[in-house]
Amino acid sequence: VTPQLLWLVGRAPLSVGQLLPLTLRSYLGSIPNPGSTLQSIRRGQASEIDYLNGAVAATAGPGRAPVNETLVRLVHQVERTAVFLDPADVVAVV
Repeated sequence: VTPQLLWLVGRAPLSVGQLLPLTLRSYLGSIPNPGSTLQSIRRGQASEIDYLNGAVAATAGPGRAPVNETLVRLVHQVERTAVFLDPADVVAVV
């Protein structure tokens, strides 16, 4: 998926814009496709969390994007400890 295609899809009417995710879903089938952050953690590598949620938090400024700041902190915790968090624990913190 190219940036140009995403730009076009993002500006298309909803009925047209829905074609891309539906096409991708049929292409990928039932094979799980974990996000790149999870893939990195599973490989024991640093994730791109600082470039995703960290960039939002840094742009907003301290305390202005608390959910993004918390997600960065939690992902770094998982990267450090290799212990995944229970979803209920994440919800309680966020």
